[in-house]
Amino acid sequence: MIIYFLGILVCLTAGFLLIRLLTAGRLNLILHILLALVLGLGIAGTTAFYTHILFNQFNHWLPIGIVILFVIYMFFLLKKFKVTMKLTQAQAWGLLTLGVLAIPLIVSAYHYPLGGWDAWS
Repeated sequence: MIIYFLGILVCLTAGFLLIRLLTAGRLNLILHILLALVLGLGIAGTTAFYTHILFNQFNHWLPIGIVILFVIYMFFLLKKFKVTMKLTQAQAWGLLTLGVLAIPLIVSAYHYPLGGWDAWS
């Protein structure tokens, strides 16, 4: 179970640092975090796919290790790392709503990983 949270944390960090490098910190923090998670999961998925193709087996730690090396490389590229957070009341309510809606979506995704509608479920 802890490997899932470690993987999500590594993905979020990789995406956050890559977006920070590309946009030079000009994005809103909430948008930055949401895009970072999606981009990080894409990086991890691509890494897992290519390691599976190259080694003809799946190892949990190999894609995570490669993404961690990528994160370390990104830290060296971004020597000045500063996060500023300016939330308005509407953005705070939107973030709270997103957090509340994420709980049933996570539970549903855990019990029905393929959506529960197709023949493979």
